[in-house]
Amino acid sequence: MTTFLGAMPRESTSTPTHFRLNAGIEPSVLPRVLDVFAKLAIVPDAFIAERKPDQKPDEVMAIDIHVAGLDAQQADHLASRLRSIIYVDSVFVSLA
Repeated sequence: MTTFLGAMPRESTSTPTHFRLNAGIEPSVLPRVLDVFAKLAIVPDAFIAERKPDQKPDEVMAIDIHVAGLDAQQADHLASRLRSIIYVDSVFVSLA
């Protein structure tokens, strides 16, 4: 059974969950990452992506996403889905 995370009430004062992704430089990575949230009707509070060309020999894109109102189970579910995206090398989650 699929849980619809977007249906959960979000408190505007709750501390955001921080997702930090490292991914290969590939045009399809950003829409794939956003699609994980869109499919669950979640709009991130912040989404920042930047190239890290100094990480030779492979260039890396660092993606930071902040989402308020998630509990640990929801954050773990999202992290699992993000880890399954092609070109995503790592996903770190911080429940601040």
